[in-house]
Amino acid sequence: MARAGKPTWFVGAVPSWSSLTMSENHTVICAACKLTLTGPENPSPADIFSCPQCQAGDTYEAVMKEVKSYATEQAAKRLQAHMKGIATGNKFTYKPGRIETRNYRFIIDGM
Repeated sequence: MARAGKPTWFVGAVPSWSSLTMSENHTVICAACKLTLTGPENPSPADIFSCPQCQAGDTYEAVMKEVKSYATEQAAKRLQAHMKGIATGNKFTYKPGRIETRNYRFIIDGM
């Protein structure tokens, strides 16, 4: 949910099983400080967004690329945990694959 006066950005659309498109708005925050990034209301790819505390920043395009990577990693981890839960107590086994992880400068609040 967006905070008053803070911009919220569209992260992406996730296709559902019925081929409809679902999307959610999330607040992008600094991974270190957990503060909402500041930047222009209607950004262009070259506009700069930064943390008001530590000044970590980058272009809107680079921030969105990093946030997309973070969201993909989090979704993969949740799916893996869900599959492991389904397999527990059943007659089949689940061998999870390796999920590439990394440190992020910018993440999604509440994910």
